[in-house]
Amino acid sequence: LINELLPADDFIERHKNAKENAHGKVKKGDFITIDRSIALDHLYGYIHQDKLRLESGGSRSRQKARKWQFRRSPHRHFDKTLDDVMRAFLLWATVAVEKNGANLTNVTRAFRRIEMYADWLEDEGN
Repeated sequence: LINELLPADDFIERHKNAKENAHGKVKKGDFITIDRSIALDHLYGYIHQDKLRLESGGSRSRQKARKWQFRRSPHRHFDKTLDDVMRAFLLWATVAVEKNGANLTNVTRAFRRIEMYADWLEDEGN
């Protein structure tokens, strides 16, 4: 069935790309913070900035901006909010740096990951 929907080479290539991008990397210029509320605000800021960038483009670009509505996200079916979804991605991008419990959150890394999720939802989520 999968071969009918997606050629084998295409499936393997997508799987390899997803696997390589699954963990993400810290890149120069990433915004990293210890404060969770600042992390959430910045994540929403990155999303808003990307949405504005896409909306200022052509009709195809404006259509791509719809991904940030998360209209196909299943979070509502689980009585969760969009904030809950954002916090999950921020948690994924958080690492413990000290034994005393200090954690650093790479907000830019969380944005890159949630952007892949939003693209996937828009492309595949029905």
